[in-house]
Amino acid sequence: MDLEFATHCLHELKDMARTTTELVQEMRAEAASGDYLMLAVAFEEDTKFISSHLSDEQALKKLNEMVNAGGAPLGFIRANNKKNEDGKAQVFLETKVLKDLTGQAATSAENLLTQMLQRSSSKL
Repeated sequence: MDLEFATHCLHELKDMARTTTELVQEMRAEAASGDYLMLAVAFEEDTKFISSHLSDEQALKKLNEMVNAGGAPLGFIRANNKKNEDGKAQVFLETKVLKDLTGQAATSAENLLTQMLQRSSSKL
């Protein structure tokens, strides 16, 4: 990840009024409309994820650790399983940037999340 982008995201997120507890609550709400959801947290060299399958306490502990280590929460990656006409299961992936990110930070976060999906889809 680009250091300038990570720094920009961190500044925007530090200015936001929401707490990590509220981010975990948002993750829960977003997870209700999907089969699986992860919160992406960007670092200078990589991106780590928090699964919606963790308990609230586990997710909050992990998110606090990541933020304290310099991570910037970016948004969500959601997976939904659907059966096609042949009865075969298909997985649909989508991204959603945190509403706290605006302007260039939101655009960069969306690009990063999309790139992650593109890289992983070739490995599925």
